Parts: sequence; structure tokens; C-alpha cells
Amino acid sequence: GIISSVLYLLFSYQKIKVELFLILPIYKVHFAIITKRKKMIFDIKVPILGFEQIKRVELNKIDDFFTELKSCDDETKFMLINPFMLRDYDITIPDFFKNLLELKKDSNMLVLNIMIVSKPIETSVINFLAPLVFNIDEKSVAQVLLDSSKHKNYGLLENISNYIK
Repeated sequence: GIISSVLYLLFSYQKIKVELFLILPIYKVHFAIITKRKKMIFDIKVPILGFEQIKRVELNKIDDFFTELKSCDDETKFMLINPFMLRDYDITIPDFFKNLLELKKDSNMLVLNIMIVSKPIETSVINFLAPLVFNIDEKSVAQVLLDSSKHKNYGLLENISNYIK
């Protein structure tokens, strides 16, 4: 479950390289699995807020919950979380971002959220209003700013303890 994943993450995530990624097609709510033997490097199409200097990133999946995002430009690292493992997460990606990322109905995409990891883990927070959307086919990513009036159930700093049972 999430608690064992979190404990595993806290003690050993830097040593792990997993090569399976969950993919969510843009108009369907089901998952597929893609296997990659090479590094998953993505060009950033819309900067991550506060980290505009980062132009390329590498994804390293830890488990079904967590993925590490490493900058290729500096030493910055982010912990990302799969929102679909925690809650119902139904978002509408604005056309601007769909066009920028060249997303089509049959595109392989991945949606992850930035998590600020704290100790104890129950105090960690997740940004559900600005997910990172990856176009796996085009190797591009953008931080998508969702319209809070259309996504009223999602917050910028939601406590993970709301989802740990």
C-alpha cells in the first residue's frame, strides 16, 4: 500500500531504477504499460513554476505511487506522485496545453503531481491544481495550470494524510 511505498521511498529511492511507466490515454480512463530500456528524457514546453531554468528532465519511476523527476540542467529533483493511486482525479487539459504538447486522442500521456516530502510523511503535501503532463510519444512535458473554478475539489497544497488510510 501507500504506507509501505512511502517508507520504501524515504529509505532507498535514490538507488532504484525502474523501467515501467503507467500511461493514461487522454480521452480514456484506463491504463497501459510501456517498457523502456533507455532513459526517459523530456523537453519542458512550459516551465515548472519557480524553476524556469530547467529545460530538460529525466523520469525515474520508483513504484506505482512515486516517480523521481531530475533536472538535466542542474541538481534539482522533485518527487512526483501518481494521483490516480490516491483519489478520483478527473481533469480537463486546456486546449493551449494539448496543442503545445501535441496531444491527440491516441497519444500516450502520463499525469503526475508534485509532492513536497516532509517528515513525518503524513505532513507531506501534493499540488493537485498544477499537474505535470507528459507526452510520452513526443518526449515533452508541461506543468498545466488547471482552472480552479472547474476543478474545485483540487488544491495546491493538499495534505497526503487525507489519502492515507
